[in-house]
Amino acid sequence: FLELRKTGAGIHLPCVNNSDAYTNIRGNDVYMGFIHIKSLQQEMVEHLLQQRENDGPYLSLVDFIERTAITKEQLNMLVSVGALRFTGKTKKQLLWEANFLQAKIKSLTSATPLFHEAPVNFTLPQLDDRRLDDLYDQIELLDFPLANPFEMLEEDPDDFVYAEALPGNLGKVVTSLGYYIEQKGVRTIRNETMAFASFLDARLNWLDTVHFPPSLRQYPLRGKGFYKITGKVVVDFGVYNIEVTKLIKLGIRERSWMEVR
Repeated sequence: FLELRKTGAGIHLPCVNNSDAYTNIRGNDVYMGFIHIKSLQQEMVEHLLQQRENDGPYLSLVDFIERTAITKEQLNMLVSVGALRFTGKTKKQLLWEANFLQAKIKSLTSATPLFHEAPVNFTLPQLDDRRLDDLYDQIELLDFPLANPFEMLEEDPDDFVYAEALPGNLGKVVTSLGYYIEQKGVRTIRNETMAFASFLDARLNWLDTVHFPPSLRQYPLRGKGFYKITGKVVVDFGVYNIEVTKLIKLGIRERSWMEVR
């Protein structure tokens, strides 16, 4: 999805009125498929899509609940990932309303109501969504953030060396910020473990690193998250890497509490 974004495509989170089971492309818009939402039941997705095909787009939160008979847990997932943003309401507003509606609607069946009732109007405090919360939701539900994850850091990425600047720093020791993507461990001729890792920098460019055995032992890669990467810039077959001499995993900004105004 990050590579698609670089082409200028509009990348959209799952949407109950536009997404399919798998990711679809409509002109310059790419709608992420429901398959990417962890723990979302396949049967629920199939039913959601069948209802949409039979009776058209969902008109409101009430309409969606009545037509899909969705459980509270599954609905909360869709709301949290932004899949009901067509309503024009914030996720926090939708979560409040969903809990109320599911407590009041006595019979949630797959049958289409004979008459569509007007959506219930709620009078609620102002409940705003926060971008940091959205990033947390995306990581928890999709396993990756669609927005730039570096917004979760206190550090200013401009204080560090970006991947695009590595050629100009060949042979120098630099410090970069990277968001961990993956690593590959290999055995050396001395039967020691070293690793090659791939990160993204804050401009969403690839940042490749080499971790020789002494460095890897002292500064192991600890899975997903942000790292401060220090090492010498080298080039191998035209690819610029950082030979890591120090690696620090960074903390992230705390998720905000719900605020009512």
